[in-house]
Amino acid sequence: MKIIKLKFLGTASGTPVSGLFPASVLVEKDGKKMLVDCGEGIQHQFFRSKEGLRGLSAIFITHMHGDHVLGLPGFLMSLSLLNWEGRIRIYGPERIRELVEFTLEATLSGTQILDKFDFYANNSEFTVGDLNVKPFRVQHRVEAYGLKIEEADKPGKFNEEAAKELGIPKGPLWGQLQRGKKVYINGIEFTPGQVLGPARPGVKFVYTGDASPSEEIIRQARGTDCLVHDAAFPKGDEAAAHEFGHSTWYDAVKEAKEAGVSQLILFNFGGKAVSQLAQIELEVKKEFQNSYLAKDLWDFYVKK
Repeated sequence: MKIIKLKFLGTASGTPVSGLFPASVLVEKDGKKMLVDCGEGIQHQFFRSKEGLRGLSAIFITHMHGDHVLGLPGFLMSLSLLNWEGRIRIYGPERIRELVEFTLEATLSGTQILDKFDFYANNSEFTVGDLNVKPFRVQHRVEAYGLKIEEADKPGKFNEEAAKELGIPKGPLWGQLQRGKKVYINGIEFTPGQVLGPARPGVKFVYTGDASPSEEIIRQARGTDCLVHDAAFPKGDEAAAHEFGHSTWYDAVKEAKEAGVSQLILFNFGGKAVSQLAQIELEVKKEFQNSYLAKDLWDFYVKK
C-alpha cells in the first residue's frame, strides 16, 4: 500500500542545547519528496537519514527565524558540490532568496546552483506528486505558515461480480477500469462507474510549524488523519508559550480533540520540555491515546 511517510530530521525548537536538531520534516510519497524547513545541521541529518536526493522537488520554509532557514544555504551549496542535476521549487518568505543568494555569493559557494531553483511565496498552494499542499497562516511572532497536506482521492473498490455480469473478462481491461479509464469490447463502452464503488478519500494531515493555538489550526485539522503540532513548552507554561508564539503539549492535545483528528504527533520541543520528554509522553497518552512524541530521524507513516 502506498502511504505518506514523514521522516523527522529534527524535533527541537530554538537553540540546539538539547542535543536535538531544529524542527524539520521530510514528506515522501511514491518517491516524491518535500523538505519542510532547513535549520542549522539539517543537511547533515538529511544525508544521515539515507533518504537520498532522488525525488526531492520542493522545499517549504514556514517562516524566517534562523532555526528554520540558516541551514538552507549550506544544503544548496552541498547540492552544487555534488553536481546535482535536479530542479527544486523553494517556497518561503519574501527574503529567502536574498538570504540564499547573499550567502552563496559571499562564501564563493557555487552560485550557479541557483539556476536549478525556482522561488515562490510560501502562501502559494502547490503539489508534490499527487499530494496537494495548502499553506495557512498560524499565530507566531513573525508571519508564519502551517501546512495542510492532502492525498488525491483513490478510486472506489473494484466490483468483480459486476464486471463479470457485464461480460468484461478478467485481465488488462479490469486494470484500466481501476485506473479510471473507459474500455471497449466489440464497440460497446464500459466506464469505471459501472464497476467501481464510491471514491475513497485520500489521507490528510496538518503540520503546524511554530504556532500558538488558534481556531485556524482547528479548522484546518478538523477530520484529518493526523495533526503534527508544536509542543515547545510543558503543560502549565501556557502564558510563556503563547507569548513566544508557541504551544504547550496540552494545547496540542486540546486542539487535536476539538478537531477530531485520528492521530497526534508532538514535536518542536523547547529546552524545558526536552528535559521532561519521558514524563510528557506518559501524560500525553493519558489525554490522547493515539499520540506520539517525534524523535530525530524517526519515521511515521500517515494512513487511514
